[in-house]
Amino acid sequence: MTDLDTLYEVMKIVSGDSSNKTSDIPLFSFEGLPGSGKTTQIKLVTEQLERSYGKGYYIDLPTKSSIGLILKNLYSNPTKWNELRKKAPWFNPIFISADLRLALDEAKKEGARFAIMSRGILSTYYYNLDAYDRQSLNEQWDSLKNDLKAFIIPTAIIFLRLPVEEAHKRVIIRNRGPLRKMDEISEMKKDEVKLGEYLTRLNHIPVHYVNAAGTTKSVTSRIVKVLEGYFHDNHNGTI
Repeated sequence: MTDLDTLYEVMKIVSGDSSNKTSDIPLFSFEGLPGSGKTTQIKLVTEQLERSYGKGYYIDLPTKSSIGLILKNLYSNPTKWNELRKKAPWFNPIFISADLRLALDEAKKEGARFAIMSRGILSTYYYNLDAYDRQSLNEQWDSLKNDLKAFIIPTAIIFLRLPVEEAHKRVIIRNRGPLRKMDEISEMKKDEVKLGEYLTRLNHIPVHYVNAAGTTKSVTSRIVKVLEGYFHDNHNGTI
């Protein structure tokens, strides 16, 4: 199936002419505030799981697929991108859904036994909701949910919990340049509330809250313990 075929299939699902598929392998979405350790833990958790369960595959949307490259180019001009997303709020959800499907197809070709994505589903809602000109959050959510009908639902969400003040300290240590607006402590506090509400709305997906405080090794151990349950239960990646 070509990239164009995948995009066409996504559009058929969104229009209601086809049904969505599930992932052939477990797909885990790592979520959390900036500084919570998502990137570090994805690397370490993948390495540990691979020793027991086989090859893992990392997904960072948008990817290097042709559809992902289109999105990256559009994102590079914030002014024009915001103009497009306001006029066509459905564009990004549809293209990011196609990009995810292409990534999972690639994972399957490479013989991956599981896939992990960084800020996959929560960020997709977080960065797209405001493009919908609706009166209430419920209306925005319903419109976006419809346009994301082809987005492959994660097997589970791993949410790394860390107090905002500690996450902010880590961001400051990590960043050498000016902080992004989303990295300011006032914004992180607002986002903590938003993400909590979004997780409540995504109640059809298992969410595992993992304490991200302590040593890197201890956090990795906590996450692996959670994810091993999906392999031990012979979980096939479907919801």
